[in-house]
Amino acid sequence: MVVVSLILVVLLSVKTSNANSELDGVLKLTISSITWEFDSKTENYASFDMYINITIDNISDKAIETYFPDSCKFDSYINYQLNDSSLTLTTHGNDVCLFVILGLICPPGATLVLDYERVNINDSSLTTLPNGYYELVVGEQFTDSNSYFESEARTTFQIYDNSSFITLPERPTYQLTEDTYTVLTSLILLPILFRFFRRKRNNSRFL
Repeated sequence: MVVVSLILVVLLSVKTSNANSELDGVLKLTISSITWEFDSKTENYASFDMYINITIDNISDKAIETYFPDSCKFDSYINYQLNDSSLTLTTHGNDVCLFVILGLICPPGATLVLDYERVNINDSSLTTLPNGYYELVVGEQFTDSNSYFESEARTTFQIYDNSSFITLPERPTYQLTEDTYTVLTSLILLPILFRFFRRKRNNSRFL
């Protein structure tokens, strides 16, 4: 009876895993790191380039292919509260994107994607990002229309003493999905069944 029960558990686990094709929200988007550098200046503003490392965690057991409408992949923008309230900041990353469709395959686990944002500040004398608090939002428009992604990625950071080092919160880790759990359960139970049958077979030889 125990053997029959174990076999049924294995078969049902594999069947459930294969039957469940619901992939909505299985891609988790987080911002892994940010670096920036001075780019150029005009009579009206100073420009800074911001490079964003994005991690896509695929918590399913299937590879997922998704498409982006332009070369910037994820649309991003910055909210800010600067120490000098006379400064204003604009971002125009979408203006420099090429309107080409790009595909991306995300295997199970983590995939690293690079993104770029240009920041303009209305002070041509600046050569460093001004001190203050920033919030970077990545993928809001794209993830709203793509069911694979759970939500956009947001992170806050502070610039102080003209520092170029940006400290971000620790990247979250995600638990296994039900699909992955049932597959792992099957992989664990199969060796147990094999040993059980082998032991029973060996015991029958001595009877």
